[in-house]
Amino acid sequence: MTIKKDIKNTNESKKILELNSLLKFVSILFILSATILAISKISLDGEGDKGFNQNTITVSGHSEISVKPDTTKFTITVAESAKDIKSSQDAATNKINAAIVILKQNGVLDKNIKTLNFNTYPKYSSRTTSCVTAPTSPVKGKVITPVVKAAATNSDAKEVSAPVAPASAKVVASKVSVAVVSAPSNSPCVDRTSEIVGYETSQSIEVKITDISKNPDLAGALVAAVGKVGVTVGELTSFVDNVDKTKQSIRNQAIQKAKVQAQDIAESLGVRLGKITSFSENVGDGYPYPMMMSAKMVEVTDSASVNLPVGEDKITSDVSITYSIK
Repeated sequence: MTIKKDIKNTNESKKILELNSLLKFVSILFILSATILAISKISLDGEGDKGFNQNTITVSGHSEISVKPDTTKFTITVAESAKDIKSSQDAATNKINAAIVILKQNGVLDKNIKTLNFNTYPKYSSRTTSCVTAPTSPVKGKVITPVVKAAATNSDAKEVSAPVAPASAKVVASKVSVAVVSAPSNSPCVDRTSEIVGYETSQSIEVKITDISKNPDLAGALVAAVGKVGVTVGELTSFVDNVDKTKQSIRNQAIQKAKVQAQDIAESLGVRLGKITSFSENVGDGYPYPMMMSAKMVEVTDSASVNLPVGEDKITSDVSITYSIK
């Protein structure tokens, strides 16, 4: 019994030792983790303070340029009506083709003539007629017959004589009245119908004229010329076609001005410029407002061209640059 008791005590002691070892191992891992986190936090705090306390200077640059539009764009529209589809399409196509011939003869390229839409749809006409009306209840002692009554007619009822079969052998033939009753004026009977009376075809094309500085009067001459063949000219706009290239040039000028300013300030302070820490830009597009034109605005006369001034507008760039200083 003593031996068994000693073995039991020995096993319990081993379990206690193993448990103590496990607890020590867990404690060591916890201490190591806490130490690593503390070191990381100190390192991050140090970098944050360093970035916050870093000396910087901020400079700005401005550049602008006045530009004239180099491209003019407008639409040509035609709408033709006829009794059948083919006739309406042929009429519209003939006018559009005549306008395209004029454009090409004056140097407009195929790639700058684009169809926007082409539609053919029926045209309807509605017709209203009166119809037959019967009364809802007969007149006592009289035979009621329906009548055809025009919508604008309101004649009074009339009585006429007509023979009626005897009601019994003891009753002889006699005269009765037949009343012709018109429909109530507040309940007209109207028959409305619609039918196709023709077709209309419409087509619109977009025309773009480039390098207008080489021939400033070309757009006006074309507007007048195509107007004479019976088309409508509208939505005329003049603009800078490759405005991104102009923006880039203006931005570079503004940046160079900011760099010169930063160098001057650094020399005055006796410091050296470091890396750029931030940059921002505000660009004014400077697009001119479009000139909207309709058929009434384009008055086609015997003059050589329509006067279409394009004007000019301003493109600006404002930059802000922040440098670290050493």
